[in-house]
Amino acid sequence: MNRVYGVQGVTPTTREARWKQLPENERAGVLTHPAWLGAHSLSFENDPNLVHRGKWIREELLCQNIPDLPLNVDAMLTEASREQSARQRISEQIDADPYCNGCHQMMNPLGYPFEIYNHAGFLRVEDHGGPPNGTSVLANMPAPELDGAVTSAIDLSTRLAGSKYAKRCFMRQAFRFFAGREETMHDGCTLVAMETAYDESGGAFSELLIALFNSDSFQYRVPE
Repeated sequence: MNRVYGVQGVTPTTREARWKQLPENERAGVLTHPAWLGAHSLSFENDPNLVHRGKWIREELLCQNIPDLPLNVDAMLTEASREQSARQRISEQIDADPYCNGCHQMMNPLGYPFEIYNHAGFLRVEDHGGPPNGTSVLANMPAPELDGAVTSAIDLSTRLAGSKYAKRCFMRQAFRFFAGREETMHDGCTLVAMETAYDESGGAFSELLIALFNSDSFQYRVPE
């Protein structure tokens, strides 16, 4: 749903008046919503916001872990590059460094598509003298349907939405939240039941939860 809450200069009087429809070529779901974009950014538009956004997607939507930052690494971009775009700064200082790129290759390609937006989630008109660039190439992803070139955050969001792997990570995250623990091999039947209920209901989250709450995994939880 490509809508945001609130319209500048308008006092909402009805529920519909509280929403503004955004163009489909600018927004595509929660990952392109200003609230999510702003929550996963730093203070300036050319800060390494793309790293934070890519890390979140890798861990929360793909269920993969990023190693902790080594104690001997000063994770800062140089002040000398402050006049450059975030893409230029990251590409020159991190992507070109083999020591840093070992971990950043898991985050940066997923963050580059969001460079069509600034740190506050507004669509860029220009980016330090050039056009906004949201292109990226995803490689060595956890599922083949996620590999390949993307043109923007909208393209990436569409690809994630159509991925069975991302959908199953969503199931696992729901399980972890409501069960209060990570899944094990013994929870396989529960996860299958959750996915079946979700698919057969046309994507109803409530049906996924009903399947979870009726499962042995949930009903026979052991208190700590």
